[in-house]
Amino acid sequence: MNYKNIYKKIFTITLIITMIASIDFVNFSIPTAFAAINKEINYQGKLTNTSNVAVADGLYTMEFSLYTALSGGSPIWTETLNSTNKVQVTNGLFSVMLGSTTALTGVDFNQTLYLGVTIESDAEMSPRKIIGAVPSAFVADTLDNISSEEFLRSDAQNATSSDTTFINVLQSGAGKIAEFFGTASQSVMALLSNGNVGIGTTSPYAALSVNGRGVFNQDVRANYFTATSTTVASTFPYASTTALTVSGTNGLQLATDLNGPLQANAGLVSATTSIGALYGGTGQTSYTTGDILYSNATNALTKLGIGTGGYVLGVSNGVPAWVATTTLSMITGTLAIAKGGTNATTIGASSTLAFSNGTAYTFMATSSLGINFSTLVGTLGVSQGGTGQTSFISGNLLYGSGTNGIQNVATTSTTLGLGLSYSGTLGALVGGASGSLTIATSSLYTGTTGQLPYFSGTNTLTATSS
Repeated sequence: MNYKNIYKKIFTITLIITMIASIDFVNFSIPTAFAAINKEINYQGKLTNTSNVAVADGLYTMEFSLYTALSGGSPIWTETLNSTNKVQVTNGLFSVMLGSTTALTGVDFNQTLYLGVTIESDAEMSPRKIIGAVPSAFVADTLDNISSEEFLRSDAQNATSSDTTFINVLQSGAGKIAEFFGTASQSVMALLSNGNVGIGTTSPYAALSVNGRGVFNQDVRANYFTATSTTVASTFPYASTTALTVSGTNGLQLATDLNGPLQANAGLVSATTSIGALYGGTGQTSYTTGDILYSNATNALTKLGIGTGGYVLGVSNGVPAWVATTTLSMITGTLAIAKGGTNATTIGASSTLAFSNGTAYTFMATSSLGINFSTLVGTLGVSQGGTGQTSFISGNLLYGSGTNGIQNVATTSTTLGLGLSYSGTLGALVGGASGSLTIATSSLYTGTTGQLPYFSGTNTLTATSS
């Protein structure tokens, strides 16, 4: 059966639009939901047969489609009302809400669209009906095809139950991503394009820069605690009696560019090139071989380089200094014995010896001792109080061998010289042992048995007559 739609489509839609011109502050707490508009289109018409007679009353299957072209092409949206959703027709009249079973939320009404209608098993009616201006009001609920439900509101909480990102802002330039202002148009928070966040400052130099006091009820953890500028130091004014406690094996790292010994000045810890004398150091950074350390001021040390030949260590202006020996004054007087001297003002002549008399030294010529040092070459003779010998063997005996002459002989020898010999050893003779003393016939004198020797002259022995 062919049906004829004699009524033009009537669309009624009411839109309530809230546009956000600016956002002063965004509350990201969980909000309540807002009532949205009914995104359905009211469509009415009258069905007649080819004789323009209204069709019989009853339920009819109807299909509605939206196209972007007057003819041909594929529909961008289709809704079929059949089975339990069939349309009631009375006296040929019917009324439906397009979008009641198939939502229109995915349709872009910001373009020219055409409506196609199919009744029961008939072909789609022709021509398609163009969508007028009233349905285009769907766009009033959007901004550049973005639903008003996706806008942020300044007069109420904004919320989402989606598991995707709630707010997505892309800043491709060098400007700030966001900046928030308080009373008197004062900037209270800034988010830079590099990700740095500033609280109380519009130029955060780190990931989080806070200008002002922050109160934290829990631990604050970071790899570094750095001042908000290079001229202001970080402090911990409310530290306990244990001051700053650091746990872990890596210790406390103050800064990666802090090198050298640490020192504290008025509570501020900084690096220095050397440790001063006040803190147990020397204040020096280098030394040369031979350097001498001395104090040149209260709690201060300095160094004096090694001296050179012809200089001695002296005192100049109250500090050590090297003084040339040519500038030293002559020392006069005598040096007492108690101080390592002789207490004498002159020395003796050549070949004299110094003798102590208990309180002072006196000088005596060696000639008065029978010793003439000027002729003392080689060995010390008998006339000079010596022996004339150059060496001795353990156990040897000394004996006179002539005028001012001394010889030594081993105690193991049996020959005494001058034709005398002993049947034992000389050591036995000296010790009083018995033995026989024999006079050689080839000695300085001769004799026969029974004769007695006697001195017939100086150093002359003669045998008696028998």
